Amino acid sequence: MSVILFIVILVVLIVGHEFGHFIVAKLSGMRVPEFGLGFPPKLWGKKIGDTLEGTSLGLEGYEFQVTGGSDYCGFPMRKDVTGPNRRRILAVKGIGLKQKAPGIRVRKTVAGNTIHPKIHQVNLKVLKEGAEKLEPPKKEEKKEEAAKPAA
Repeated sequence: MSVILFIVILVVLIVGHEFGHFIVAKLSGMRVPEFGLGFPPKLWGKKIGDTLEGTSLGLEGYEFQVTGGSDYCGFPMRKDVTGPNRRRILAVKGIGLKQKAPGIRVRKTVAGNTIHPKIHQVNLKVLKEGAEKLEPPKKEEKKEEAAKPAA
């Protein structure tokens, strides 16, 4: 009974915490189309090369292609490694590999080509732009004070 109570309390705390992020974002004027926990489930199961609609990420009119990513330990995703699991492969060239001499194979740990909950970074390429432009965050300009001559 106490284990079930603990799990219920933990779920309520996590959902409440994430809902707090949602409310603060709304109050600060950010456009937040939906409430979710972690990566949107619409990304889970997508593979490198798959396309997805921007509406699932809150970007109306956009279309993206998954080009890669990395898992929670920083291992890069590879298109030629199927599934969501990590594998140790013998690689000659590719992502995260510097070729020392022609034909030398190196054992490398990589993540599979499928997005799952332990993937922490996803790289997307814009295939179709929407009405709103994607812009990098604006840098705050530092106001330099003019040096006053000593009197």
